[in-house]
Amino acid sequence: MQYTNPAIYQEAQKIWATIASDERLKGLGAEIELHQSLLHLFCVGSFYHYMFNIRRMDFEFISPEMPGILGYRIEQINAPFFLSLIHPDDLPYFMLFEKQVVKFFNPMEEERIVKYKVRYDFRIKRADGQYIRILHQMLNIIPDQSGIFVNTLCVHTDITYLKRDGTPTLSFIGMQGEPSYIDVGGKAACASFLESLSRRERQIVILLTEGCTSKEIGMRLFISTATVSTHRKNILKKTGLASTPELVASAITQGWI
Repeated sequence: MQYTNPAIYQEAQKIWATIASDERLKGLGAEIELHQSLLHLFCVGSFYHYMFNIRRMDFEFISPEMPGILGYRIEQINAPFFLSLIHPDDLPYFMLFEKQVVKFFNPMEEERIVKYKVRYDFRIKRADGQYIRILHQMLNIIPDQSGIFVNTLCVHTDITYLKRDGTPTLSFIGMQGEPSYIDVGGKAACASFLESLSRRERQIVILLTEGCTSKEIGMRLFISTATVSTHRKNILKKTGLASTPELVASAITQGWI
């Protein structure tokens, strides 16, 4: 079963791969005791936690609280399925935030990386079809061991009662004396793109990210294939991009849709 648009999962893989290839990130264990010892950094209400292996691009461990909050069996959860659960309006922000997280940590010294907590929110669909808003919080864990292996400890807390509506926000929370950066990125990037495109052009970009051809887009929007082609050329000109694949990748990773 295909859970989500392949282009979205491929872009997520590219983002995570840049972390997994970093030689500074040394062997990370998945010991449950380590998970539990760090939970005090996150817990504020109903939550579940997990360890995500960025090198394998899959979940290393998911806590038993998850089924009670989302309603899925633990064995159902993998990266493509998880991406398919994110609200369509929040998925561009999720992709953009993941990319910004990589940019934030990439130039940072190893000893400082472990002093930051990443925090952002998005809506996710429960098994009953209802969406709840999750506060996603993440720590990089880098013990001094041999081997190149990347795990992140993440906690998802249900904050629907605190923030039912609104735009997802990203923050980097400094610990042990490090400065914090609150509500960074996302909103401005998305707004800038939307302002440059017409309503029809935005519709076409969304359909392109879904894998539709010009003919299929024309049928969906009740316009000719030639008109779709003209719109596609105008979109590339406005965005300064060279090709449709580059447009789709940018739309997904930079939160343009």
